[in-house]
Amino acid sequence: MLPVDRERKELCESLLPGLIDAIQKAAAEVQRLFLSRSFAVSEKGPGDLLTSADLASNDILHNALTKLLPEAVWISEESAQSEARQSYRFAWIVDPIDGTKEFAGGIPEYSISVGLVADGLPILGAVALPAEGLLFAGGIDVGVFELHEKGRRRIQSTVTPALNEASILVSSTEFKKGVFEDAVFADLRLHPTGSVARKLALIAGGRGDANISLYPKNEWDICGGIALVLGAGGKALHLNLETLEWEAHRFNAASLLTYGLIAGSPDLVDALCKRQQEERWPVRREYGR
Repeated sequence: MLPVDRERKELCESLLPGLIDAIQKAAAEVQRLFLSRSFAVSEKGPGDLLTSADLASNDILHNALTKLLPEAVWISEESAQSEARQSYRFAWIVDPIDGTKEFAGGIPEYSISVGLVADGLPILGAVALPAEGLLFAGGIDVGVFELHEKGRRRIQSTVTPALNEASILVSSTEFKKGVFEDAVFADLRLHPTGSVARKLALIAGGRGDANISLYPKNEWDICGGIALVLGAGGKALHLNLETLEWEAHRFNAASLLTYGLIAGSPDLVDALCKRQQEERWPVRREYGR
C-alpha cells in the first residue's frame, strides 16, 4: 500500500464530494436513457459503438470536473485529446460509458469511470454502476467507499484467498473469443462479466478477488478503477512489452494504450504475474483472437 501524502490527501478530500456529485448526475442520465431505450447508436469504427448516452455522460462530467479542478487536462474517450496533455501535472481520465456494447444491447454490465491522475499516478477515482445502483469512490490517501441508495460504507480489507479459491473476474469478450480456453487456466475460478472499469470497482469493493485481461486497454478504461483498487490496498500491473516484466503503469503516457492487466490483492497479483511468466499466457498486442 502506498504511504499517505498529506498534501495529496487534502486535495482528494476537497475534490471527492464534487466528483461523487458529478458522476451521480451522469449515472442518473445514463440509466434513464438505458431504461427508456431512447438513445441513438452509431459506429466510430467496426464494432466500436457510440451512443448519444456516451455523449450526454461526457458533457455532464466535462462541465462539472473541469470546473472542479481547472488545472487538470481533460482526457476522455469521447473528446479530442489536447496535444499538450503531457505537460499537465493533473489529468482527468474519463470513460463516459465503459461497456457501450453491453449498454446498447440492453445488458446491465456497464459503468461510468473517472480517474484523477497526478504526475502519472491515479490518486482519486469513481466508478458508477448505474444499472446496479452502485457507486464506488475514493483513492490512495482517502480510502474507498461504496455508495448506494441506503447510504455508504467504507471498504475494509479482506483476507486474501488461495489462488485456486479466488474469484477472478475476466472480460466477457475475451472469454467468448476463447482467450481462457487453454488448460493452464483450468484450475482458476474465472467469472466472465462486462466492463473492465466495473470489474475493477467490484474488486476494490470486495465483490471479486482479482481481474485478468490479456487484451490491450485504453487508459480511460482502467484509470478510475485502478485508483479504487489502489485505494483499497490492492495492486494493478501491466505488461511492459519491451522488458516483458509486469509493472505499474504511469498514466497520461505518450501512448494511451496499455497491454495486459492483472489487478487485485497484492499477493494474488504477484501469484498471477508469476503464473503468466512461467506459463507464457499470450498478452495480445491488438484486439482479436
